[in-house]
Amino acid sequence: MTKEFSIQLDEQTYEQVVQVAQSKKLSVSDYVRRLVVDHLPNPSFESRQIIGRVIQGVKLDEKNNLVEVSGIYYHYHLENPSQSELKHYDYQITNNDGNQLYLKQLYN
Repeated sequence: MTKEFSIQLDEQTYEQVVQVAQSKKLSVSDYVRRLVVDHLPNPSFESRQIIGRVIQGVKLDEKNNLVEVSGIYYHYHLENPSQSELKHYDYQITNNDGNQLYLKQLYN
């Protein structure tokens, strides 16, 4: 389960956050979430090394609902699946719950 909250930033700081997020191919929300999670004590391996990564759709094993990331096979859940071929898109890993990764489809 995720929780939402708002923060206030001055215009200049917000624009810097937007620029850095775009350079990392992340949404502002995902970038800020990563900043927060990365600065909490004892983040998980997935939080430190996997969440935020972009993977190619060709890596999705649709038959078994698995994806290999960093040599580890995870089950995956698509947050916003397209009705067309999954392999034609890239996906960003947005969260995990144990051996389950949550993927957000990126539109090219």
